[in-house]
Amino acid sequence: MREIREELNLRPFEGRTKVLLVRAAERFSEESGGAFLKTLEEPSPNTFIAMTAHTASGVMSTLVSRCVVFRIPQLPRAEILRALKERKAMAGPDADLLAGLSGGAMGRALATDLELARAIRTGIEEVFTRRPGPARTSQALRQAASMAQLYTDLKGDKDDPDNAAAADWLELLELSLRLWWRDAAVLGVSGDEALLEGPPPSAALRALARELTPESLAAFEAACGRMADSLRRFIRPDLVFENFWSAVLS
Repeated sequence: MREIREELNLRPFEGRTKVLLVRAAERFSEESGGAFLKTLEEPSPNTFIAMTAHTASGVMSTLVSRCVVFRIPQLPRAEILRALKERKAMAGPDADLLAGLSGGAMGRALATDLELARAIRTGIEEVFTRRPGPARTSQALRQAASMAQLYTDLKGDKDDPDNAAAADWLELLELSLRLWWRDAAVLGVSGDEALLEGPPPSAALRALARELTPESLAAFEAACGRMADSLRRFIRPDLVFENFWSAVLS
C-alpha cells in the first residue's frame, strides 16, 4: 500500500490521467484496507481507482462506502461453454465443471486450473460415495486432513503477505463446495438435470440430493462462511476443515 500511495502521488508520465485497478478487493486485510482507505478517500489529482470483487459484501464496508458500485451481470452458461470450446478446445464434463465454477465470469472460466478443480471435486465426491454414518464421517475427516495439509503447504509462513496461491485455492474450494451443494439441492427439488450448472450428476451427487433438507442447506451455508473466515483469522487449518465437515454431516 505504501508503494501504491507513493506511485499515485507522481504525475502521469504519458497520459493525462492514471488508473489504479485493484483486483479481488475482498482479499484486503484490516491492516492493508485501512492503509488504502486514505488513498481511496483523497486520491491524487487526475487519478481514477477501480476495484473488482465477486460480491460487495465480501469487501470491507469502509471501502465500499467510498465507492460507486457497479454490478456486472453474469454471462449465460452457453456463452461460456462456447468460449471454452473455441479457445481451449474443451467440451463435455470438463467444460461443464469450469462453466459451473465460473459464476458467469468468462475470465474465471478460462483461468481456472482444471486439474485442481477436478481434484477438489473428486475429494468431495469421495465423501458422499460413502453411506451416511461412520464410513462417511471417516472419509470426511481424511478429506479434512488432506485439505489442511494442502492449504498449509500453499500458504507457507503466515506472516508472508504473498499468499496468492493459498487464497486462490481457498476461493476455488468455496466455489466447488457451493456448486456441489447447489446442484444437489436443485436436483433434489426438481429432478431436472438440465437445470444443473456443473457436470452431469454422479451417484454421489444423487445421493446427497435425496438427503438434503432446508436445515442441512442452512447448516452448509453457515459452515462454509465460518470456514473461510476462520482461515483468514489464522485458526489452525486442520481444526477449520474438521469443523466444516462435522457441521455439514451432522
